[in-house]
Amino acid sequence: MSEGSTEKTKRKMTSPLKRYDWYFQYSIFYDNPAESVHLNEDLARFRIRLKRFKDQPFLIVKRLLKRPGIPLQAYATIFTTKKINNLDEIIDSSFCCRCNSMSRAIKDTRLISTIKNIDKQRLHDLGAFFGASSIKRYSIVNKACLIGRKSKLFPDNDIG
Repeated sequence: MSEGSTEKTKRKMTSPLKRYDWYFQYSIFYDNPAESVHLNEDLARFRIRLKRFKDQPFLIVKRLLKRPGIPLQAYATIFTTKKINNLDEIIDSSFCCRCNSMSRAIKDTRLISTIKNIDKQRLHDLGAFFGASSIKRYSIVNKACLIGRKSKLFPDNDIG
């Protein structure tokens, strides 16, 4: 049976999480959720600045967040291999509006949980949120710096 487009998208989104090492996770939220409609343009400038970290790969994933009493909000999650010491400065120079960032070191258990959530949940309707027919859900910056995992996250699976 052929793979549907939703399954293919999920597989392509989780593949970098399964195949490569990631040690830190950052999330960037707009102070005003209504301003998150600018995420695509802001991330374009943000990616250019991340390219300056020539020895560090970044996986950037666009997501939507729905919380009670707060409008639907787009935000970005960034996975990388090293700590980003001046992230707030990069955000301030890349994003058109005030943003907050959260960071944490991540272990395999967190990556497994993230992958399982992507696999079981519906994809966010980024096209409807941004008013465009085709929105790129994720991107990799400095792809040549990716380091393959030494051990699989899912030992019984060929991919990771």
